[in-house]
Amino acid sequence: MADDSLVRTPPDGQRSSIQLPRDGFEVIAWIDPPLLVSQRAAGKSYDVTIAGRPMTLDLPMKGSGSSGDRDERGSWREIPEFPGRPLAEPIARGGWISLTSSVQFRTEILIVEAIRLRWRDPARRRRVRKSLDAAFDFDRELGAWLSIALDWLAAWRGATRRYVSTEQTPQIRMGVSGYDGAISGGQMSSFGLHFPSRRVSKPSELRAAFIAASRQRELPLEHQLFAEALAYGEAARWRQAIISACTAAEVALSESVERLLVAAGRDEKERKAILDRPPAIMDLCRLHSVTKPGLPVSMDAVRKTLATPRNKAAHRGQEQDEDAVRQALTTARALLAVTPLPTPAALIRAARQN
Repeated sequence: MADDSLVRTPPDGQRSSIQLPRDGFEVIAWIDPPLLVSQRAAGKSYDVTIAGRPMTLDLPMKGSGSSGDRDERGSWREIPEFPGRPLAEPIARGGWISLTSSVQFRTEILIVEAIRLRWRDPARRRRVRKSLDAAFDFDRELGAWLSIALDWLAAWRGATRRYVSTEQTPQIRMGVSGYDGAISGGQMSSFGLHFPSRRVSKPSELRAAFIAASRQRELPLEHQLFAEALAYGEAARWRQAIISACTAAEVALSESVERLLVAAGRDEKERKAILDRPPAIMDLCRLHSVTKPGLPVSMDAVRKTLATPRNKAAHRGQEQDEDAVRQALTTARALLAVTPLPTPAALIRAARQN
């Protein structure tokens, strides 16, 4: 686990030679787990907004198959190559990542272990000059921003993003104009990472995920719940996986039914009467089945793979097995098609129009 205390001077008493523009900030942030994107994204820059501040995000020029090994001596962590020499110094006593892959990827990939962020903020710099603690909350701000972006990327890939647990904040190294040193903070786990899929994020998906995070547009609730079900399933928590999968399907069907009622000319009072007390999943299926194009799966499949197992899991506390969870996830994924996830292209178009 990384040391999350402020580190104000380099080892051996050396001072940094950071020279930023007036009121300038530069951050190198290590990401765990790293982003997997097409090599075509290498060295690209993005305009993003984090905690209300516009800034530039740079990707590294290249990535390795694994990050630097843990150094018991606590030496400084290597910074990946960025376009133009980065000014912020490496992390002291940094975390580490173990990368493995069970398959060969179909395309050349860029393993983004760190990103660089640059911006100008006169008010924040004045606060930092009074107390370095004013700079130390950036890892939490960046962590919240990254969480949204990673949720979208995982959903587009159809992948499990994480186990259901408290996330670590990104480990950062920050340079601030007017301060002859560097500030570090954040935490980073040391768990190994396994890539079971050949699917990597496209540059357009990365750009769209950054747009969503910059606008604080979280993943739709039904897709959040389905991601939770996938994570529970991967962690062999079968009962929770069944409950989350069924809840995700219920939310998707409820959203879809409300849109159908609006299209049918039902006023708000009528819609509230139908949907204010959340109907069970089978009731929602019945409402949906009489409309075009109907349900993407049969009601019998919904009953057998979602409704009945969820009732046993939630109300009777019965544990489920892996096969039941696999079937539930398959049915829930099919039902989520009634509220499809916005595509990367749609998010990019919307950003251009605004």
